[in-house]
Amino acid sequence: MYNNLKFAIPQEKRDEINKKILALIDVGKAEENGVTREIIFNSYSGQGKLHGLSATDFDNFHAYSQEKKQFENGEFFTPPEVSQYLMDCIRPSMSDIIMDLCCGASVFANYVPCESNFYGNDISANHINVSKYLYPSGNFACGDIRGFDPEIKADIIVGNPPYNIKIGEWLSQMFYFVKASELLKPAGILAAVVPCSFLADEFMDQKMIREINDRFSFVGQVSLSPSAFKAAGVDHFKTKILFLQKKTDRLEAIPYNPAVIDLVSSDSFFNQYMRPVKEEAEKIRRELMIDLARGDKEYASFLYDVNKMLYQIKVHPGLAQKYPKCLAYYAKYQEQKKPDNMKYEEWQKVRITKAKVIRYLKNVLQNQNTVEKDVIRLVKTDYSLKLKAYSRKTKLQLSKTPGRKFISINDAVLEGGTPFEDPAYDKLMSRKRKAYNYMQKNIEGRPKNASLSEFLDAFEVLDQENDEIIKLNDVQKDDINRSLQASYGYLQWEQGGGKTLAGLSSALYRMRYQNARFTIVIGTAIAINNTWEPCLNNYGLNYIRINRISDLEKVKCHEEQFVLLTLDSVSKRKKHLAKLMRMNSQKVFVIIDEADSICNEDGKRSRATLTSFRRCRYKLMMSGTMNRNHIAESATAFEFLYNNSINMLSEAEYIYVKNKDGEDEEVYNEYYMCPIPAFKKGYRLFKQSHLPDKITVFGIEKHTQDIYNADVLKKLINRTVITRTFEEIVGKKIYALHQETVSMDQEELQLSNTIIHEFYKMKHLFSSTGNARKDRMLEIIQQLNLMLRACVIPEAFAEYSGGTSTKLMRVVSMLMLFEGERVAIGLRHIESVEHYAEFIKTLFPHRKVFIVTGKSMNLTARRNMVKDLKNTNDGILVSTQQSLSSSMNIGFVNKVILPELAWNESTMSQYYKRFIRFNSVDFKDVYYLTYENSIESNLLSLILAKEKLILFMKNQEIDDEEIYEKFGVHFDLLDMLLYKMRDQYGNVQIAWGKQMIV
Repeated sequence: MYNNLKFAIPQEKRDEINKKILALIDVGKAEENGVTREIIFNSYSGQGKLHGLSATDFDNFHAYSQEKKQFENGEFFTPPEVSQYLMDCIRPSMSDIIMDLCCGASVFANYVPCESNFYGNDISANHINVSKYLYPSGNFACGDIRGFDPEIKADIIVGNPPYNIKIGEWLSQMFYFVKASELLKPAGILAAVVPCSFLADEFMDQKMIREINDRFSFVGQVSLSPSAFKAAGVDHFKTKILFLQKKTDRLEAIPYNPAVIDLVSSDSFFNQYMRPVKEEAEKIRRELMIDLARGDKEYASFLYDVNKMLYQIKVHPGLAQKYPKCLAYYAKYQEQKKPDNMKYEEWQKVRITKAKVIRYLKNVLQNQNTVEKDVIRLVKTDYSLKLKAYSRKTKLQLSKTPGRKFISINDAVLEGGTPFEDPAYDKLMSRKRKAYNYMQKNIEGRPKNASLSEFLDAFEVLDQENDEIIKLNDVQKDDINRSLQASYGYLQWEQGGGKTLAGLSSALYRMRYQNARFTIVIGTAIAINNTWEPCLNNYGLNYIRINRISDLEKVKCHEEQFVLLTLDSVSKRKKHLAKLMRMNSQKVFVIIDEADSICNEDGKRSRATLTSFRRCRYKLMMSGTMNRNHIAESATAFEFLYNNSINMLSEAEYIYVKNKDGEDEEVYNEYYMCPIPAFKKGYRLFKQSHLPDKITVFGIEKHTQDIYNADVLKKLINRTVITRTFEEIVGKKIYALHQETVSMDQEELQLSNTIIHEFYKMKHLFSSTGNARKDRMLEIIQQLNLMLRACVIPEAFAEYSGGTSTKLMRVVSMLMLFEGERVAIGLRHIESVEHYAEFIKTLFPHRKVFIVTGKSMNLTARRNMVKDLKNTNDGILVSTQQSLSSSMNIGFVNKVILPELAWNESTMSQYYKRFIRFNSVDFKDVYYLTYENSIESNLLSLILAKEKLILFMKNQEIDDEEIYEKFGVHFDLLDMLLYKMRDQYGNVQIAWGKQMIV
C-alpha cells in the first residue's frame, strides 16, 4: 500500500514528530496539513530510545535498565524492509487470516494481500489509533496481549514482540510464541523477529526449547543485519527471524534446531524452507479443517450444556423464579470485559469462566428439591466454622447481624474459643485445643507414662541367630516412652544407638494398644535388605515385603504385620499406596528409617513419600541426623510429620530475602502465625526464616554463621525431635576422632599448582557436553574435583612425576602401627579403592585384604564378607564409604582410616559408625588424613561449619573451640585455607594462608 521512502529521521526529532502525528490524527487534519498516510507510515516510531534517561541519575545500572524498559515497553518498530522480507518469505494468500499480537503501528499490515483479513493488537492506544488510520479495513484491538481474543483462528501470525520483559513465568518474546500457539490454526505459520540470543543455547534455554517443541514444528531461522534497527536508534544488535509451524498430529514434527542460516533472498528461503511446509499442509487441508472444527466442538458443547440447563430451570415449577437470575449470570459472562484500570492478574481471578457458568447452573439444578428453612446454623467446613443461613429470609437476617460469621479452625484453636455459642462443636474444639497445647510442650518436659513404661519394661525380642534375649536400656525406654505419647515423633539417635529396636517396640505398641492396623517401614534398599528384613526374620515377627503391586493385596489388618517398602518402591507405587491408606482410614503406623534420605524437597522419593503418607494417623522418623548440609533440609521432615497443620506454624515474624545487592534484607512474614504452606512455597519460606547464607569451600574465613530466628526453630525442634548422642545411649564414650595432617612433597605440590594455574592443559580429562556454555560452567567444578582427586591418588595423573604419594605412605605406616588389628580404610571413589588395595596387598602379603564397592559386591555378598573379616585377626577392609553407609554392623573393627573426605560429616559418620555399635566393647579410633595447605583444608573447614549448624538441629550449641576439640583439630586450620583473591592486575588468583601459590 505505502512505499518505503527510506528517509532518515534524526533521533532528537522522533518524539516531536510522533506527538504531531498523533495530534493531527486526533483532530482529523493530517491530510489538510500535507501529512499523508504514506508520510505517517514512514515517520511514526515507537518509544524505543526515547526514554531520555541517564545512567548517572541512578544508583546502579540495573535500576537504570529497569526504568528504561518500563518506559520503552519494548517498542522498537520493525523496519519496513524487514517486514516486507518476512512477508515475502511466507507469501500469504488472499484468504489467509493474518495476526500481529503486538502490532505497534502495524507495519506488517502494509504487506498483506487482503487488509480486511489482518488482525492487530497492541497495549498502546496511540499505536492502535495510528494503525486504524493507516489501515481502515483492518481489525484492531487495544489491550494486553494476554487478554487478546479475536474469536477467530489465524493462518499466519507475524510479529516483532518486545524483548526480555517478564510476563508471568516467560520472557515476553517466549510468551508471544505461547500465545500464538493458542490462536493459530493447526499447521498455521508463525514468523517473529527475535534476538539472536533467543533459544540459542540448548543447555541454558532447554525449558523454552522444550515448550517450543511441544507446540510447534521447526521450519527455519534467518539472521538479519546487525544494523537492521538502526533507524530506531539501535545499531549493531543481532536479530533473526524464526519461522515455525503449529504442531499437528497429521504432520511429522521437526524439533527445534538452534542453527541460524545467513541472510538469503526471500525467494531462496521460500523455495527451500517454506514452500515444502505449505505444500504438505495443503495436501491435508481438509483434515486440518476437520481438526479445527473439532477444536470448536468444545465451545459448541459448552453452549449445548448451558442452553439445556437454562431450559430445565425455566420449565421447572420450583426453579422458574431463578431463571432470570441464571440468564443474567450467563449474559454477564458473555458481555464481561476487563476494566482498563485492572491488572491482568486480578482480572484472571475475578472474571467469569465457562467452568463457573456450568457450576452456577448445576448448583441451581442440584438444589431444586432443597426446602428452605428459616434457620441459621453453625457448620464445619474442611478448615473453618461458619454460620450458614438456609433461606433467603435468614440470609438477609444474617447479613444484617453484627459480629463474626466465620472463623478458621486454626484461629479458633489459637484464640482458645469461637465467637459462636453452640455446644455441638465444643467437644471437637476442646479436643483440638488439647492436642495443640500438648504438642507445644517440649518432649523433655513430658512425664513418663506408666502404662507405656510397663510395656517397654516387658519388651524383649529373641535373637535366634545368637540365641540371646535383647531388651531396651533405660535411656532408650525413656525416649520411646515420650515419643509414643504423641502421634508423631522424630528419633535423632546417632548411628549404632538402636533405632531399629526402637522402631520395633513402637510399632508393636501402636498395633496392640492404639488400633494401628499395621506398620509400614520405609527406608533405603540397604536398610530394608540388611537390617529390617533380617531382623524381623531373626526375631520371628510377621512381615511382608512389597516387591510388586499385587503384594499390597496381601497386607493384613490387625495381625501385627510389618510392611517393608524401599523408597524407590514408594515412588513407583504411590497411587496404590495412597489407596491402601484411604481404605484403612489412615489408621496406620509409618516408620521412615534413614529419614534424612528424603531431605531433598525436590526429590522424587521425597515427594512420593509425602503424597502417600502425609495424612497417616501415626508417624515416626528415625535417623542419625535430620540434615546433612544445611538447616532447610529438615523442612521435609517437619512437613511429613505435621502435614502443614496448626502444629507447623510459621512463627517467625520477619524473614530474610535477598535484595538487589545480594544482601539479606529483613521483611515482614505474610504467613506469620499461619501454617507453613506445602511444597515449594513452604520450603522457600522455611529457608527465608532460618537458613544462613550458603557456605562454599572458598568462602570459609570464619566458622560462625548466623541462624535466623533461632528461638523459633529451637522451639519446633524441642517439641518434635528426641536427640541422643551415641555416648548418651551407651552410657560411655567408646570412640575418638583424630586429625592426621600430611605434608605434600615437591612433586605433589607441583601437581596441585598445575591444576590451579594450568587447568586448561588438563581439560582432556573431561569429555565435552557438546555445549560450550555448559562446559564453561562446569569448569570450576571439574577443577575442584581434580584438586580433591590429586589429594588422594596423585599417581593417577600423567602430570605427576613423583612416586607413591605421601598420604598413601602414611596409611601404610599406620597399618604397620596397627599390626595384629583389623583396620577399615574408607575412600570415596572406586578408582581410589582399587589403587590403595593393590598397593596394600603388595606390601602386606600376609594380611588378608577385603575390597568392597557398590560396583563389585551386592548386599548379600557384603554380609558374607563381614563374616569372613570377623574370622581374621588382622584383616584390612578397603571400601568406598558409600558401600558401607548404613545397616551394616561391623562392631569388631577398632581402627578406621579416612584418607578421603566427603562433603559433610553426616555422610562420613554413616560410614565409620558401622564400626561403632550399641553392643561394641572395645574403644574405637577414627583417623582423618588430610594434606596441609590444600583444598582438603577448605573441605575440612566446610565440614566443621556445616556440622555446627547440624549440631544446632540436635540441640547442641557449641563454639568453635569445642567443635575443634570434638573433631581432633589441634592446628590452626584457617592458616591452611585456600581462598580466592585478585592480584594487582585484577586477575583471579588462589592463595593459602598469607602466601601466594606460584
